[in-house]
Amino acid sequence: MKEKFTDIMNMLSYTNIVNASFILLAAGLTLFHIFTATFGMFQSYLQMTIHLSFILFLVFISALKKENQDTAKQYLIIFWIILVSVSIGYIFFNFEYISVERYPFLYDLTKIEIIFAVIFVIVLLEAARRTVGLILPGICVLLMLYGLFGYYAPGILKHSGKTIHTILDLAYLSTNGTFGLPLYVSASYLVLFVIFGAVLKESGLGDFLMDVAKCLGGKKPGGPAKIAVLASAGMGSISGSPVANVMTTGTLTIPLMVKVGYKPYTAGAIEAVASTGGMITPPIMGILALLMSEFTGIPYITICKYALLPAILFYFGVFMYVHFEAKRLNLKGLSQSDIPDLKNTLKNGMHLLLPIIVLMYLLLKQYTPMYAVVYSIYSCIIVSFFRKKTRLKLRGIINIFQAGAEASLMLGIACAVAGLIGGIINHTGVALKLSGSIVDLVGGISMLLLLMTAGITVIMGTGLPSTVCYIVLLPLVIPALKAIGFSEVASHFFVVYWAALSFITPPVGLAFYAASAISNASVMKTGIYCVRVGAVAFVVPFLFAYCPSLLFIGTPSLIILTFISSIIGVFFLSIGFTGFWLEKLYLHERIICLGCSLMLIKPGLYTDIIGGIAITIVIICQIYRRRNRGKSKVVFSENRELL
Repeated sequence: MKEKFTDIMNMLSYTNIVNASFILLAAGLTLFHIFTATFGMFQSYLQMTIHLSFILFLVFISALKKENQDTAKQYLIIFWIILVSVSIGYIFFNFEYISVERYPFLYDLTKIEIIFAVIFVIVLLEAARRTVGLILPGICVLLMLYGLFGYYAPGILKHSGKTIHTILDLAYLSTNGTFGLPLYVSASYLVLFVIFGAVLKESGLGDFLMDVAKCLGGKKPGGPAKIAVLASAGMGSISGSPVANVMTTGTLTIPLMVKVGYKPYTAGAIEAVASTGGMITPPIMGILALLMSEFTGIPYITICKYALLPAILFYFGVFMYVHFEAKRLNLKGLSQSDIPDLKNTLKNGMHLLLPIIVLMYLLLKQYTPMYAVVYSIYSCIIVSFFRKKTRLKLRGIINIFQAGAEASLMLGIACAVAGLIGGIINHTGVALKLSGSIVDLVGGISMLLLLMTAGITVIMGTGLPSTVCYIVLLPLVIPALKAIGFSEVASHFFVVYWAALSFITPPVGLAFYAASAISNASVMKTGIYCVRVGAVAFVVPFLFAYCPSLLFIGTPSLIILTFISSIIGVFFLSIGFTGFWLEKLYLHERIICLGCSLMLIKPGLYTDIIGGIAITIVIICQIYRRRNRGKSKVVFSENRELL
């Protein structure tokens, strides 16, 4: 009897109760979104409120899991949970009045609404601090103060100033702020793509892609690095998170790369760059593509088409860099015992690709992303039962709930805060003023505007999630890009691309921070090497900005010629950065390769001719030196025999 009582008390321990609460809420979040995607969403304001409620409760219960030894912090977090209940509870109890009878900004907030609004803002900012860091809530607070006291701001930043009622209305009750478009997108289908990624991963698709990558590139020189590129291209697209991809595939590929001879910081950089590319790689891509679809009105499947050629150039450049670096260092591949059988791998795992095929088919048939992804989730669950090894069990379902919820926390909170930031920017009118000033500042020089946009995006991306970075810059730089002559597609895609590249851009890049932790290498060395490995990635955005044919905009012949020219240019750009092709390149040959590759990457008759001639000279020199080296070896061998 005493033993049974002890077992019951252990089950009712603090840790178990908190874990069970998190799992139950995670299951509630997952099932709520699958249910509404299948049978129809609630009224948009209610849908967002329920979604954000789940997210906020999960954020603080997740914090309770971490603070299981500190009683004072536990009580503080419980206090935060009570504040969430109070502030969100008011919306639920007065939902009809708020969503139907009340007119935002025309009706001043009541005293009780002001109190609840202040509580809500404090809770939201605290949740943002815990999930995203200090920078995002800091920016939000500054903009709220700017909204209140903008009449003191200098120059073009000056505005008439907004009342406390307007700012709190944006934050709490209006659908133009916190409960705006970014949160609506998160509450409708963004979270479903996160859940889809969790289901795919739990069903074994990640292991399947890793095994296929081993079969295709494992035996080649520098095999583990090529495995990292191939596997991360697939997994990065599914997860949509470079950091998550580094922490999954990187734990396998980085030690393998170091084992065959890569330096730790090189191995970390290769994995970080390869993982980041998944955010702009079809067919699933990342959250950024879904947001771009919502803000532009362009169908998601069309955005996937736009992204295809830039993604191919990205990974072709990384793969070629890895290949030539392996040749330069004379690195070997994996042994045969470490490589699985391709036939058996395909036989046991090909069925896991069916959900992705279902997703693409439904998107091509012009179904909504929400409809397409929820039925792809169903198909993934079904096909997982085709093989015993991939069959989802109870533990696997719980893992899906947890992984989906954990990945949704930062996304949901970031979208809520980004909506508030965007609402303040739009209400103050500062976006139009700054956009016009940017155009005047660059004096009509398009390249200068692109460089400025890239710099701003990277700087903001160092402290903000890429989704927030894109949403905040949306009203600021994209109108400027369009005003100077760039197409809407190219303008949005340019910002989306650089928001993704902020993960591998020194001094702060979350992807190479994660990779350096696995490889035990210097963070800054890893970051600097990311620039070398991903050199092509930093060129591609400028390329499609000036050559929309790389986004499948233009005649078929122009698209083909542009792509061929770009592929050749990327090939020799990789040679220039590694300093090796058939033989080690002299310094002047590297300079020629780097300069002329850029000429080939940028389509144009004269640039292609000049670049082609110069590259041909390098090719002849390489072939000539290699033949002479071979002859000298033969002569040396014959002399030894004579002696």
